Amino acid sequence: GNDAGGLYGRGAGVALAGGALASNCAIVANTQGDTSYNDNSYGAGAYLSGSSRLIFSTVIGNTAMSYHRISGGGVYIADAGSSVENCLIMSNSCTPVAVSDQANQGGAGVNMQGGRLRNCLVVGNSYTAAHAWRLGGGVRMDGGSMENCTVVRNYNINSNGGVYQGGSAVITNCIIYFNSGVT
Repeated sequence: GNDAGGLYGRGAGVALAGGALASNCAIVANTQGDTSYNDNSYGAGAYLSGSSRLIFSTVIGNTAMSYHRISGGGVYIADAGSSVENCLIMSNSCTPVAVSDQANQGGAGVNMQGGRLRNCLVVGNSYTAAHAWRLGGGVRMDGGSMENCTVVRNYNINSNGGVYQGGSAVITNCIIYFNSGVT
């Protein structure tokens, strides 16, 4: 695994942009973020933008940590053109350095600002930063679509242990089961 920090940190494991493709990869035990006050953390395992794709891969045991925004311990999908397909996203976490009031945080497994999550298993991810805006232990969707996925045994200390669906997000033919969150 890799350790990556710094201002607006993205993708300690892999950052995909400009139509990049990553296939048959094991993205394991990466840490995104640090303990500096100005740090943000997006996608400790994988960060996708610019119509990039992550397929047939495993994203396991990655950690996003920060004072401020903490989103997508496993995967962060930044735009409408990017997609994650046929992947196992397991045992990733979002961990606070301190409590802040930043919005649009959540999704210890996957945080989606758009794009597509298809034919994936999202299991055993945990979000332990206590604040009302930090939603979705397994998946946080502020846009995009999730199709034919199973989201199971995820945890969020706040609420929406499985999936938070907001904005124009669409969920089709998915199993969302046995997730937990405190309300």
